[in-house]
Amino acid sequence: MKKNLIVASVLLVSVFVIASCENGAEPTSSELPSQTFNYNNALQYVKNHTFSLEGDVNMVFDEYGDTIGTKSNHVKSAFNESIVSFSNSYYYEISDDETISMDSTGYTVFEKEDGKAYVRTITMQNKVKDVVYTDDNEQPIIFKDYFYNPFKDLKFSDFTRSGNNVLLKTTKRDTLASKLFPQADMIYFSSGDTLSFTVKDDKFDTLTFDVSAGFLDFSVSYRYTLQFTYDVELEIPNITPYPHRDEHDDLKEALDKLQDSIRDLNYTTFVSLDGVSSFNIYETYNTIYTSAVDETGYTYGLVEENDGMYYFNYDGEKVTIDHSENYGEREYYEPSFLNFAPEFFTLYDDGKYYVEDAFVASVALLIAPFNLQYSFYNNAYTIAITLDNGEISTIEVSFFDMNYFSSGTYTLEYGAFGTTHLPFSYN
Repeated sequence: MKKNLIVASVLLVSVFVIASCENGAEPTSSELPSQTFNYNNALQYVKNHTFSLEGDVNMVFDEYGDTIGTKSNHVKSAFNESIVSFSNSYYYEISDDETISMDSTGYTVFEKEDGKAYVRTITMQNKVKDVVYTDDNEQPIIFKDYFYNPFKDLKFSDFTRSGNNVLLKTTKRDTLASKLFPQADMIYFSSGDTLSFTVKDDKFDTLTFDVSAGFLDFSVSYRYTLQFTYDVELEIPNITPYPHRDEHDDLKEALDKLQDSIRDLNYTTFVSLDGVSSFNIYETYNTIYTSAVDETGYTYGLVEENDGMYYFNYDGEKVTIDHSENYGEREYYEPSFLNFAPEFFTLYDDGKYYVEDAFVASVALLIAPFNLQYSFYNNAYTIAITLDNGEISTIEVSFFDMNYFSSGTYTLEYGAFGTTHLPFSYN
């Protein structure tokens, strides 16, 4: 989990724009001996049997036409009459001698007697709970309205044969792909792309499609190669709370002390990145301010006024407050050290408490200083807490940012409780 191989559980959520991939092309179906098969039988079979789709997603990252990195995923989706499951495991090679694995255990959705879709999970307080699956409007989802076998929406005329492959027509590709792989937030096909099946023994055997996303001179190409398995059995996960050990008492006491110390909203968070760069975050009764700089080159923060928080920057001489947008309640930007269970951590031989993989993103968001919330939630892959004389000494958050191919470790320390002053005054 540490150093060379770090496993972190996260739910993978991506936006894919699908396009054709011409490099490394394999022989086309027209170049292979013709096979005899009935793809209507294959369609009827997959409609009437439980199945899973599992395989690799190979990715190539290019910038200015040159390959700058690769990544390999392993995805699996499985469909039963009343249970479906989705997972996505992926790996990043940071350097020649360091690889991190972010392994999403995925999620399983199941139907209860009321017809609603549920997910069994462990709450942040270490309690097992069946949670209703909801839509974007927080309305309960009916299982059979959303998590049914997506092949049941298709008919024989939606497919065409091309040599030894079966192609799904363009009007159906987006919907089928998004239903099969909700791990991906959205999937779009361009006009020349194909979603291709092979057939074996009158059953769909493999599914293949290519994916690419790009912005300006940067692009990512993906190739999905997936295998069908039929008559799979799925079960509702048997989840148990994480066990409590004596070491958790010490961590709980230290977290309680730190929360008490910051409760009066007067303290400083000292942040360093790989021991090379650093900045401070100052908290006072009405202000959160960081000595880090924004895109304008100024330091910045949030000031609390009557109806919410407002962004400001400081140019070294004066403070300029932007009232065009209300950033909401202050509590959203304050770290919380009590809203997660200490049982999610394990004490290792190096004397540090490491959070369990499944909770890295959630814990990272809770402890993040206001200007690091996005980075911690989306990019963290391990969190380590060190105690000293019963108090929090440091919190280390290691991250890998796929967008910029950057990695490092933030180290957080806390102090100046009750004695923090801003380096400026408001005009």
